[in-house]
Amino acid sequence: MIAAPRRSGLWYAPAVRSFDVAVIGGGIAGLCFARHLLRARPSTTVAIIDRRRLPADPTQRAVGESTSEIAAWYLARRLGLRDLLERDHVIKFGLRFWLRDPADPAAIERRVEFGPMSVPPLMLERGATVTPPLEPHAYQLHRGRLEAALARMLEADGAELLGATEVVGVTVSRTFSEVELRRDGETSSLRCRFIVDASATGELTRTHLGPRARERQLPHELAAAWWWVEARLDPASWADAAVNARCSPELRWRSTHHFVGRHYWSWVIPLSDGSTSVGIVADAASLDVDDPAPLADQLRAVLEREEPQLTAKLADHPNTSSRAIAARPRARCFDAPLQDRWLVTGAALAFMDPLYSPAHDLTALVHELAVPAIVAELDGTPTSEQSRAQINASVARIVDYYATIYLDGWPVLATAKLAAIKITWDQLSYFGWLCPLVMSQRLRDPLTMQRLRPHGERVHLLNERVQALLRRWVRLRPGSDQPSASGREIDLGRLRTVMDRFLALESLAIGDTAITLEQLERHTARAVELLEGLALAILERACVDLGLDLPSGPLDPYCVGLDPERWGADGLFGTRRARDHSAEARADLDYLWGEQ
Repeated sequence: MIAAPRRSGLWYAPAVRSFDVAVIGGGIAGLCFARHLLRARPSTTVAIIDRRRLPADPTQRAVGESTSEIAAWYLARRLGLRDLLERDHVIKFGLRFWLRDPADPAAIERRVEFGPMSVPPLMLERGATVTPPLEPHAYQLHRGRLEAALARMLEADGAELLGATEVVGVTVSRTFSEVELRRDGETSSLRCRFIVDASATGELTRTHLGPRARERQLPHELAAAWWWVEARLDPASWADAAVNARCSPELRWRSTHHFVGRHYWSWVIPLSDGSTSVGIVADAASLDVDDPAPLADQLRAVLEREEPQLTAKLADHPNTSSRAIAARPRARCFDAPLQDRWLVTGAALAFMDPLYSPAHDLTALVHELAVPAIVAELDGTPTSEQSRAQINASVARIVDYYATIYLDGWPVLATAKLAAIKITWDQLSYFGWLCPLVMSQRLRDPLTMQRLRPHGERVHLLNERVQALLRRWVRLRPGSDQPSASGREIDLGRLRTVMDRFLALESLAIGDTAITLEQLERHTARAVELLEGLALAILERACVDLGLDLPSGPLDPYCVGLDPERWGADGLFGTRRARDHSAEARADLDYLWGEQ
């Protein structure tokens, strides 16, 4: 029996229906793609297919709740959801790390708290327009509420929702594709001009595109477990008065909290229904392969051992289920997500360490690049192989950027001072380079990409050199069994390099029009300058800490490293791009090291 789409809960017959686009996967990535496409081209016919019922149950939960600024901009501005997000979800007060060294006690008052403590002083100095608690701000998403709302919007805009429907086959031809479906034991099919794989696993793309999608494994093996607690867990509730005095209680609870330790980190994320998402991500290599216990139990044991205050709070409240959800997700990606009449997005496209919530950012980036090409193709202008190759190369380059951040990063994160430096570096490159690249709305402009390419190459090279330096630094540092973290705060608002670029994003995050190419060039050139200065300041601080004699004179920030025997050969003393340290970078390193 040939079935047609569901409307108002019914399943019709008998003709084969045709659509412009079939989106396979009705989670957040597929729904966001469909809304982006329909806002760009309202006449597009779209079918959204999912095993679950659509719209989904608004009370259901799913991980991937914390957004960063790129994803927040995309949801709020590109998709026009700002009012909904600020009404039905939690406005996030930044990312907050609780750092410690391996010998340090886990007590929250003995850890280094790294995050925003108030409206940043630089905002007040510059008279920035602030929508509490920060602008630009991100969100803590209640996935069920958001996905249900998106599905209802899409249905109102004419999209066909094929819920409780399984895709059992796909046939791709040169003119159209046919998607075979099964629902309630009955089979049907639809035809479409374009397929979007948003099915989470990537198996559809793996099967039908094979090597053309260029899948690769990333060298970062993880294990994770997560729970939802039917209560608000506020870390301030188990802190002492001194910790609570640092930050307004009306602000701190809104943060994504990361408790970082040796070979693991755990998250605490507040949701708008009053519940809390709690999870742990661990280095898979640190787990005992001979342990017969289920993965969820192994990870819960790590959390109980390393974070007793957090697990004590978990014990005070019932979970949504008696067992945690656990997985060993593969860190992987498709390097060529856009193909002829095919796109892969969301978790199907890539999975990486969720430390900085990159998944939604990458989804936004792919949609910003691919949707204009798909719109043009639907309007009769085919996407050239060269254009597709450029889009795919941009995606692969961003994945490489993130992979470099996470590669062998566990020891750095487990060393409080070095973790603080790493987080500062990562946030400066994010606010200075990645955010404006997307928020400028100029990603698809060939002249913009041509003019910005040199800046991008410098950012990537600096990132590779500094991440490698940090990894070597932690290996060369003498071990200590003495506690070193003092329980102090590191206020993100006092880091002048980071805030310089964060504040510059305000006009991009709030404005509805694209900035000029000249404005974007000035923004990214300033980011490169700050990163160069910070790279040299990090090298200088590492040499002092390790007792290495760093000669005076100009240094090339693109050649930083901690092997003195290679400094000359690597070009550290060359003049290719020799720069002195910026005053902001030196001041930030002194502050991070506890000397201010």
